Amino acid sequence: MSPSFKPTNRAAFHSSSPYYAAPRSTYKCRATQRTPRFYLLINGEPCYLDIEFQKYKIAGEAKERQRIGRIAILNSKGEVVLDVYAFYPREQGVEKRWQPACFGVVTQDLLYRNGAVAAAEVEAWVAQIVKGRTVVVHGGKHDMSAFYYEKEAIWATSTVVDTQSLYGQVALPTLADAYLGMSIQAGGFHSPVEDADATRELHLRLHPYDRDAEVARIEAERAATPGQMQTVDKGQAPRKRNANGSSKRRNRKKGAAEDKGTQGAAAGKS
Repeated sequence: MSPSFKPTNRAAFHSSSPYYAAPRSTYKCRATQRTPRFYLLINGEPCYLDIEFQKYKIAGEAKERQRIGRIAILNSKGEVVLDVYAFYPREQGVEKRWQPACFGVVTQDLLYRNGAVAAAEVEAWVAQIVKGRTVVVHGGKHDMSAFYYEKEAIWATSTVVDTQSLYGQVALPTLADAYLGMSIQAGGFHSPVEDADATRELHLRLHPYDRDAEVARIEAERAATPGQMQTVDKGQAPRKRNANGSSKRRNRKKGAAEDKGTQGAAAGKS
């Protein structure tokens, strides 16, 4: 299957109409950083990633697959670079499925009007963030294969470190409690920000990273060679398309259709 869905122009959605400027429900998005803060990562700094999934099934296949429901990426200081829900379009032959609510991805989370972002756009952001970096995960087999559009190419220039390779095949809450005195996943509820932060602490415990010293080094090199060094790697935000005229109308209709389709799929399961 070759998905042809293109990233949604969120700026066009927000600017086009009061209908989309304000949420039509009181549902509060639990994601904390719905647009990436590239400036929080310096050159060569590792990042820490965790994903909670949404499931789907392709017609004719017996096995369910997983893709991004909510993804969080932190820098080495524990600052949130990205934390966002992703919505995927309705596609012929693809049936959306749902995980238990304790994993933190439910139907309401995956609606545009509640703060979700088109998955193709989310995946493009992630590809930019992880490019050329060490990416640290915990039990990351499913995380590594959760990309629907970018697929394996997303990790082509990255070094992926799994903390299970450092500590053994042990659950993250157990490790967090034993080595960090940290309680996570209380009541069985999962937050990718919390899990990524615990992963970060576990990795830094064995592989310290002095971010302040690295910033000082980069600044010193920059001062010595003006115009040639950058303090931070701000990344390059995806180019925004023109949000005029019919483009606005198309985006309004697309966002409404995706929300309606997601709700319809959920209703069919109830």
